[in-house]
Amino acid sequence: TAAGGSGNFYPRIAASYARTRALGRFFVNRCLRIFPGYWVALLVAALVLCPLVLLAQGGYGAAYWTTANGPLGFIVRNVALVVNQTTIDGLFADNPYPGAVNGVLWTLKYEFICYALVGFAGVAGLLRRHWGWPLLLLALMGSNTAIHSGAAPASPALASLLALVHFMAYFVAGVVAFVYADSLTVRARFTVAALVVLTGMLTIRS
Repeated sequence: TAAGGSGNFYPRIAASYARTRALGRFFVNRCLRIFPGYWVALLVAALVLCPLVLLAQGGYGAAYWTTANGPLGFIVRNVALVVNQTTIDGLFADNPYPGAVNGVLWTLKYEFICYALVGFAGVAGLLRRHWGWPLLLLALMGSNTAIHSGAAPASPALASLLALVHFMAYFVAGVVAFVYADSLTVRARFTVAALVVLTGMLTIRS
């Protein structure tokens, strides 16, 4: 079923709350899922991979560990899931996203916020079949279309809000799949049609 499938499929988040029926346990499970791997990623990037890159470039030295924008700051400033330091010692300056070390880490904050929203929806008794979920999904999808077709946000606060809206669409899609799991069926012709539409959308956008 959608709720019990394998892989990182968002119905599993709603299913996780449905199994525990306790907000505290749900949050413990979510923290155990996200924080250990996140902390290991910080440590490996700062203490292993970046020194190896510098060593390969012939620029490794003791100053790497004491610079203001160095590896220790990268770990400490980012430990709470909010990425406050994205670069280390000027590395990767010529990359498409200059200086970014493991640039996808910024998304995890929004993922955790969405975990919280699913948990609170469960506490409120909202993780059940209701017309409001598909309507909310359509609204979020429409918002995302408008967001990605418009100009860049004018402020960091607005950019953060729009990023949250973007990720919420995926989680709400998961909730819809969860609450309608007993009536959802996968048919080959619909799957093919959806792939054709998705391919067309991606082609137009590119």
